[in-house]
Amino acid sequence: QAGWKPLECQTNGGSLNATFEGPGGPVRVQVQTKVEPGLEVAQMRQVMITLRSDPDLPGTSEETYGLTRLVGTDEVRIEVCSDVRCGLARLVHAREFDTARRVAAALESRRSDPPYYAALPHLLWMIAD
Repeated sequence: QAGWKPLECQTNGGSLNATFEGPGGPVRVQVQTKVEPGLEVAQMRQVMITLRSDPDLPGTSEETYGLTRLVGTDEVRIEVCSDVRCGLARLVHAREFDTARRVAAALESRRSDPPYYAALPHLLWMIAD
C-alpha cells in the first residue's frame, strides 16, 4: 500500500535503522529501545516524522512532526517544526490503557486488514537476524 521496497537494515544494541525506497524517495525508519525501571509494560514514548522539502515545489521546506509521551503522566506533547505551519507545542490528555484494554484492543484488531498485510513483510524484514 505504501509502495516501499526494503533497501538496508542495521541493528546495534537497542536500536534499529532501516531504509526503504518509497515512491517519493528514501524513507528512513529508526527504532530505539530503552529499559525504564518501574514500567511494567512496553510503551511507545516518542514518534517523530520528518518530511523533506521538495526542490520541484517552490515554498516547501523540511517539516518535523512529533508526539512524546511524558513519563509518569497521561499527557502527550505534540510538536510541529515548520516554516509554513503553526509550530506551538501542545499538551493533550491521552490516558494509557490498562492491561485488559490492551488485550481487548489487540483481539479487536482485524488481521485481514490490507494495511496490516502490506506492513507485515517490512516488519519481518526489519526484525530478521
